[in-house]
Amino acid sequence: MRNLNYKDIQAFVFRLWQREVSDETISEKETELLNQWKINVEKNLNSNHILESKARVLLALESYLTQTTYINHPTGFRKYFYQIAAVIILLFSVGGIFTYNTFFKPDVYVAEKGNQKVYLKDGSVVTLFPGAELSVEKSFPADTREVALKGDAIFSVAKSKNILSLFVQTVLVLKF
Repeated sequence: MRNLNYKDIQAFVFRLWQREVSDETISEKETELLNQWKINVEKNLNSNHILESKARVLLALESYLTQTTYINHPTGFRKYFYQIAAVIILLFSVGGIFTYNTFFKPDVYVAEKGNQKVYLKDGSVVTLFPGAELSVEKSFPADTREVALKGDAIFSVAKSKNILSLFVQTVLVLKF
């Protein structure tokens, strides 16, 4: 074994290893040569050298075993983009609901148990009987005074304050 060149030994061991990995049979003599070579190599190496060799092999294999993923952490404006967008959406939603309830949603009056009097902006008075429902738009009083009524009611309509209007226009929209 001493008169073999290091490269020849390396090639021999590599061929044996290939045969062992591919499940080919290794003869007794080849097994004996591998054991002698292992004993000879380990005898010449100290424990620090063996540990360093193992570390180098593991370090070389690490790139095959793990994949490194890089995460690009956003900075500045991009970091808070979704939070800012959520706050803006929330503000628009709350503002839209408030605007609708204040300026567009009709006022609804319901007489549940007894008669209920409703005083409208133009001075008219509506007396609702039990179970009646009166809906008045926010734009009331306009050129035409329109309300929606479900049920029974008595209207006491005030005169129109519009001088250009020759007739008092009162329109009742009845829904049954």
